Amino acid sequence: MHKKITFQLNLYSFRLYLCLKFSKATIRKIFLWVKNYFYWKILNFSIVFNCEIFIIIHFWWSIRFFSSLFF
Repeated sequence: MHKKITFQLNLYSFRLYLCLKFSKATIRKIFLWVKNYFYWKILNFSIVFNCEIFIIIHFWWSIRFFSSLFF
């Protein structure tokens, strides 16, 4: 439990550090790049998987990234 709290605090301070070090536009570019990277990775797997699963995974990644940005 203690490790989890410190990890979340470290994550929060790291995010704060990123916000101070880079402008918002730069952060947005980084997160868009990461999102696109995973999007294409999932797109390659979508050939194997069902289309519905691909959509669910894509939305799940989007929610994860946007929630990590704002919360």
